[in-house]
Amino acid sequence: MRTTYVCSLLLLSVGCYNSADADDAAEASIDDSSNSSPLAGGSSSETDLDEIWWRLSADIELLDGDPIAVESTLYVTLQDGDGAALCEVEAALTTSDTEEVPDPLLLTWWTLSPDDWTGTCIDGGEDVTPITPPELDPVQIGFGELHSEIRAVLESSDAGGAVETLNGAYASIDGAEIVVYGVAGTAGAYAGEEGPADVTPLADGTWSVAALYAFRYTR
Repeated sequence: MRTTYVCSLLLLSVGCYNSADADDAAEASIDDSSNSSPLAGGSSSETDLDEIWWRLSADIELLDGDPIAVESTLYVTLQDGDGAALCEVEAALTTSDTEEVPDPLLLTWWTLSPDDWTGTCIDGGEDVTPITPPELDPVQIGFGELHSEIRAVLESSDAGGAVETLNGAYASIDGAEIVVYGVAGTAGAYAGEEGPADVTPLADGTWSVAALYAFRYTR
C-alpha cells in the first residue's frame, strides 16, 4: 500500500496545476517529449478511451543504493482527459538492474521489470470496457536533480519545505527519451526534514515516487 504523503502530494499538484486540454499542456524532459503532460484537474461523466493518460508512481526499497525487487512496487493510475482518475493498478517488481547513468542530471538509473498488475481498470460509462494498463516491461527510472519545471509545479502548490528536499524522478518508457515527470524522496524528504540526495549510494529505505506529469495512453 502506498504511503499517505505520496497521495497528498498528488492531490496538491492536481489542485494547483490545471489544464483542460492535455495536448496544449506544458512539458518537461531532458530532451523534448510530446508524451507527457501536467496532471489536469476536473471530472468527466463519460470516458473517451482515446483521451486517456496515465501516471507512474512507485515505492522503491533501496539497500546499498540498489532496489530490492521483491519489496518494491510500481503503481499506474489511469485518468481521463479532464484529469479525473479512472483506476489504479499496482505490481511488485520481478527484477531490477542498476545501470550506468545516461545523463549528468541523474544520480541513479535502474531497469525495472514489474510482475502482473493487480486490480482492474474499466470505463465507468454505459459500456463497461476493460482498459489494459500500459506495457511497462521493463521501465527505466532514475532519481536526480530537481528539474526547474518540477520545481515550478511544487512552488505553485502547498508542498512547503519539500521543494528544497526532494529529488527529481526521471523515466524512459519503451526506450524513448528520458523524461522528468515527478519527484522522489524518503519520508523525511517529503516532510522537508532531509535531502535532497546529491551523492550515491542513496540512503537505505523506502524511496517514494510521486508523479506530477502524466503520459499519453496508447493501445
